[in-house]
Amino acid sequence: MMKYVLLVSHGKFAEGLKNAVEMMTSERKDFKAIGLEEDMQVADFRRKFSLVLQEIKKEDKILLFCDILSGSPFTNAIDLINKKDMINNSLIVSGMNMPIVLNTLLTKDGKNLDEIHQDIDGLKSTTIEFFNHAENDEEDEAL
Repeated sequence: MMKYVLLVSHGKFAEGLKNAVEMMTSERKDFKAIGLEEDMQVADFRRKFSLVLQEIKKEDKILLFCDILSGSPFTNAIDLINKKDMINNSLIVSGMNMPIVLNTLLTKDGKNLDEIHQDIDGLKSTTIEFFNHAENDEEDEAL
């Protein structure tokens, strides 16, 4: 049984995020990205996503990250996962960033879907932070 991390997005966001993560992890066969490109029809996106799903067995798990809730990549990916009868073997996350995807990819194998869900839930509020340049300037002045 394998756990696949799938990224779907509008444009090239999914592929760009995959590329950035693979700079840290190297290329992986359990990590795929599909984007609904500007000049692409939804039917073409569905075809590309279906090809990825063909590699996934019924006993495998899917960790699907989407760029935005209810967007075309989100709704079409879920529809195809459901048609493959794998919706209950999937964890679906709306919103994705590099720290969460990287952490999920590196820690998923020793965990079940509920544990992965808890990890993502715990990380989501810590992966976006504001940089306070005033504090940083004060630290620099103290040196």
